[in-house]
Amino acid sequence: IYKLLQHLSTLFGGLFIIWTFIRLQTNVLIEQTINAKYWETFLLIFVVIFCLRLSFGIDKNYLGQLIVTCVSASLVALTISPIFSNPKI
Repeated sequence: IYKLLQHLSTLFGGLFIIWTFIRLQTNVLIEQTINAKYWETFLLIFVVIFCLRLSFGIDKNYLGQLIVTCVSASLVALTISPIFSNPKI
């Protein structure tokens, strides 16, 4: 029953996210340039965190651990990147 509830909550969460994206306004256009320094910083932080996690050892048979490591490194990099890419703050 636990696995069923886990899969159902994932399904409902995904459907909620899709529903929210569908409801977003699509007629708002904002012209902005891409900040290359931000994405370079993001990539650098992501690679450092990912390599650091791999250096502590990870079982190669568990694909789930690699996925969680990628997601975690991405979220940390997204959180920290603005601090290093925008020195005005």
